[in-house]
Amino acid sequence: MRKIVLLVIVFMLVSALVAFGGKEGARSIQEVVEQHHNKVGASIKDVGDILADYADDAIFIMPDKNLVGKEAIEVAFTDFFKAFPNLRFTETQIRIEGDMVLIMWKGECDTGTIPHAIDTFIIRDDRIQRQTCWLAFVPK
Repeated sequence: MRKIVLLVIVFMLVSALVAFGGKEGARSIQEVVEQHHNKVGASIKDVGDILADYADDAIFIMPDKNLVGKEAIEVAFTDFFKAFPNLRFTETQIRIEGDMVLIMWKGECDTGTIPHAIDTFIIRDDRIQRQTCWLAFVPK
């Protein structure tokens, strides 16, 4: 009888942790950042795979426009990869605190260099909820 009671208590604790501690198998903030970095930096860009990192109602703010939702973000990524063909980048600094992330990076592509860039993210529930992006571009 004691074993059954103990098993029931353990089951209830595990159920509570899953219910209140997040989704079972959910990625950590660091994992979301690393996987997103790998997708954006891949030699063959799969915008659909990149969009899987975003919440359906994600907001992406850039200096010239605000994007709301995956459809708008999809158009922005498609345009970005056209404007910066064969982009190769290096993260120069990553700061994570809670659900907030700051990434400083630099890169180069066929059309020029990006000596300075900054992305910020808010990541919750295994998805990018909010993002901002700024970069300086020097054409060839």
